[in-house]
Amino acid sequence: MGFQIRAGTVGQITPCSGEWLFVDVGFASRKPTCGVLTSTETAMEVTFSECVDRVVRETRKNCSKPLNLMLEAPLSVAFRQNGNPTGRACEHLNGKHRYWYEQPAAPLIIATGHLLRSLVDAGIQREVRLFEGFVSFKPKGVKSSHTADVITLKNVVWHLTPARIYALDDLKRDVTDRLESAFAFAHMDFGIPPVVLPQTGIC
Repeated sequence: MGFQIRAGTVGQITPCSGEWLFVDVGFASRKPTCGVLTSTETAMEVTFSECVDRVVRETRKNCSKPLNLMLEAPLSVAFRQNGNPTGRACEHLNGKHRYWYEQPAAPLIIATGHLLRSLVDAGIQREVRLFEGFVSFKPKGVKSSHTADVITLKNVVWHLTPARIYALDDLKRDVTDRLESAFAFAHMDFGIPPVVLPQTGIC
């Protein structure tokens, strides 16, 4: 039986369901724009290529435990009945929106697609479960921090930070919307992971 990358489930969002790796995906030619945090190590900022290398190493470990990979990037997309893109329920809050097809989310899909393609091409050695973290809604004036974002996501899984969890059935804003993996068009359909929206002074 081959190892697979697949969407995780809401019930697996717990510290004991496997090893965890939290990644705030960034895409820049020189700057360290990614945050990386494991279950046991300190959060760090790294470049995109360093981030890919780190994630590949974790997926190639000879380990009996699954790797729960939570990415702060859109992992699913939504379309209206007429085929036009539309926002997911997790992307609209208190009159504000951060839709997957707009800046800055859209380039993150490209970055994440390259990251996941690297995992597929490298040949994973363990089960990998995908989860989406969504830390885009921050109080006004709070500066973005890649390390702070991955720490926040870890604290959600460790039940230290309250969060709203969106399962598949919660993500549609309209019952007629069509949801799919953000990478299905690239023949990498990993399913639709649950979305974790931390509630930390949300604007």
